[in-house]
Order: sequence, then C-alpha cells, then structure tokens
Amino acid sequence: MHTKRHLIIWAGVLCSALAWACEEPEELVGLGDLPFEQLTSGGGHVCGLMKGGAVICWGRNDYGESMSFTQTDFTQIAAGDHHTCGLALDGVYCWGANAFGQSTPPETQGFVEIALGAYHSCGLTAQGGVQCWGQGVEGDLAPPQGTPFVAVAAGGGHSCALKPNGHAVCWGKNTHGQATPPADGAYIQISAGGSHTCGLQHNGGITCWGHNVLGESTPPADLDFIQVSTGGAPTATENEDGALVNGSHTCALKADGHVVCWGNNSHNQSTPPTVQQFIQISSGVAHTCGLKRDQTVACWGFGYTG
Repeated sequence: MHTKRHLIIWAGVLCSALAWACEEPEELVGLGDLPFEQLTSGGGHVCGLMKGGAVICWGRNDYGESMSFTQTDFTQIAAGDHHTCGLALDGVYCWGANAFGQSTPPETQGFVEIALGAYHSCGLTAQGGVQCWGQGVEGDLAPPQGTPFVAVAAGGGHSCALKPNGHAVCWGKNTHGQATPPADGAYIQISAGGSHTCGLQHNGGITCWGHNVLGESTPPADLDFIQVSTGGAPTATENEDGALVNGSHTCALKADGHVVCWGNNSHNQSTPPTVQQFIQISSGVAHTCGLKRDQTVACWGFGYTG
C-alpha cells in the first residue's frame, strides 16, 4: 500500500521537475473515442475514470496533476486546483501539487468517497465520519465531529457535508457566506465551488449560497435537475477592460440530459452544447466537461473550442 502511494506522488514530483506542463488545457488526442464512467474537473485539468479502474488525465500538468494511470483499480476520482486523488480498493492515492499536504492522505483511511478543494482534500468514511488534509488556514480541515454524514464536498477554501436527513453542514472559509447553508434546506447532493455552494433538492430544484457577484448562486427555477456542479476561482478579478473574470460558475444536469449553466462566462464555461445529452457533468475553474450518453467526453470553456 505504501509503495503504490509513494510511486504516484513521486511520479507527480518528477513531472514538475521535468516541466511537463502546458500553458492552457488541451484536449487529449482521440479523447472523444474513449469510454469513461466518471469525470472530474480541476483548476486547469480533467481526469476520466475508465471501466476497470484506469485513470486518463489531460490539461495543465505543472505539478503532475494530469498524470494518467492505466494499471490501477480506482473506483472514484476527484480533482483540485493542481492535484488529483483516486479512491482505490485499498485506500486513497494522490498526485500533483503537495505544498500544503493536499496530496498526502492520512495513513488510516477507510474512505468510501473523496472530495478535493483548491488546496485541501476530504474523505468520507463508511461510518459517516469526515477527515480532511491539506491547507487549513481558516478551518478547512476541521469538520464537525459526532454527526454522521452521507456525502462530502470541497471548494475553494471551505467544505460541506450532508447529514442523513439531507441537511447541509459547512466549515472553513466563509467570507461570502459559502459555509453558511440555509437552516431549513434538505438536499440529496451538494457541490462546493470557489466561493459558493449549491445543493440539489429532492424535488429537482437547486439552492445556492455564497458569492453571487456574477450570478453563480442564482439558479434557474426549474425542478427537473438531477445533478449540480459548481466551479470557479475563489474570487473574481477584473481584466484590463474592467470586466469581471475568473469568477465562479455553476452547471446543472437536467433529467433529459441537457445542461444549464449560470454565473461567470468569460471563457464560455457557462455555454454548454445544446445538441448533446449527458449523464454527468463536472465544473472546473474556467471550463466544464460532460460525460455523454455514449460515455465519451465533451468540454467547453477555457482551452476548448467546443
């Protein structure tokens, strides 16, 4: 177990040392023909989990975050800003940036789900406990104890988890209220973005809280969503023309397979294809990817043309 983990972390360090990096995310040659079972989008990279547990990544690779592993048995993958983790049958393994320990999972695990934020990572145990590692400046690594959870999400500097009754509990950075969920909300899925959070309700509606300068926390009133995915940087910045860029956006998947996005659209990350149907979506900092019904991938936003 330790040997496998150390090899993966070592591979990420090697990539950084050899400068295996690209300035912008790029589509992998032949990517459209590869069948995936799950997608995850990070700061500038994307990873796909294939049947059998192999992981294929593409995009930025400054720290080795886009390393691919074909001889693995991963059952889930998650991407942060510059690191990636995979959940295998014998534990969690991470690669990429590790300046804050975000790619060094605890020795004692027992995780059944993982979630990655910008510079921290979290795992949900079979007993409902949550454990986080990485940067913990504002309480990112301090989940509530004594309450079992059924799901966990990690964002720019905050994390959230769902109780068995669907109520959300959040901790960490709360500058914009991203860690203060509505007291009466009940959700079946939760997603934490740069500085905002969204929850999917039982009736298919979506509630968001936190940063909203670009409308990322103002979802449509539709009631037929089956998944929500938040993305974006922790704060919006202005370009030379004074326009807000690098802020957050949100995308949601409808029951009919179509995607609706709102919030920052400076790189067309909130302009999904209108003719394609998806079964899963994942929002990154300035791009979004979707897993199509035929298990191939389509991405839009920064680094992609369609």
